[in-house]
Amino acid sequence: MKNLVIKNERNYLVFAGNAISVLDNLPAKIYELCLDTEKGYSLDEIDNNFNITQKLYGNVEKISRQVLQSFDAIEGNLGVLISGSKGLGKSLTIKKIGSEALEKGLPVILVKQNLGNITSFIDTIHQPCVIVLDEFEKHYTNQTKTEQDEMERQDCLLNMFDSTLAAKKLFLLTCNDTRNLSEYLLNRPGRIHYHFKSNRLTIVEITEYCKDNLLPELHDRIPDICNMGARIPDFSYDMLRAVIFELNIYKSTLEDVRHILNIGGRTRSPFDFKVYFKSGKVEAGLI
Repeated sequence: MKNLVIKNERNYLVFAGNAISVLDNLPAKIYELCLDTEKGYSLDEIDNNFNITQKLYGNVEKISRQVLQSFDAIEGNLGVLISGSKGLGKSLTIKKIGSEALEKGLPVILVKQNLGNITSFIDTIHQPCVIVLDEFEKHYTNQTKTEQDEMERQDCLLNMFDSTLAAKKLFLLTCNDTRNLSEYLLNRPGRIHYHFKSNRLTIVEITEYCKDNLLPELHDRIPDICNMGARIPDFSYDMLRAVIFELNIYKSTLEDVRHILNIGGRTRSPFDFKVYFKSGKVEAGLI
């Protein structure tokens, strides 16, 4: 059994055994970015092929095509932000883009936690690839800069989104609340080119989903379900699935379903308001 010694400047890595392969590029697979305090950053191949078995509703396929077509056409990095409340299909959209990217031969790298300033490591990957930062504002905060949290803030990654890397990258970010994003990310298409916003399910999405999943004899309730969706803030697929489950199983009235389910949102009034600030933050309220 031979040893393989890899020298990087004054650092030597010694590997035992023959299970070592030297590759010119990363294969088109899914990886998780990891950090070891002694060995540094590395990529772990994970068993996830992004297979999507369910029907896609809304603009998921359209967004995926547009993002990948733009990435092919652009010379530098392409940043994509998908924002909105939970249960509106943000992660499914990321999954669809990632699946098609793999088919195009692009590796997909998942950043599942705050790993500090990963820019230098990403810059060592000299090939186009996809970097996914799901729930970005949750892992990388936008708090006041201090000596202790400097590497944890969103600002430490701003240079990574700029078009200055060794090879162009497709950055896919999701967030639940844009109020927690840095002002240097919002309204900065040089860093984040696209911002796809998901506020609630549309009437078209609700109707199509109900036709596919609600018992045929209950289709006369679809207009009422659409009306419910229009009145409940952040009405999501999670809520819609729960409503359909109750109707299909118990044939309850829609009013009974709403009373017992955990979807008790307030009814919107004509005095709802939103204030848009120059920083990109949005404040909502009720008079």
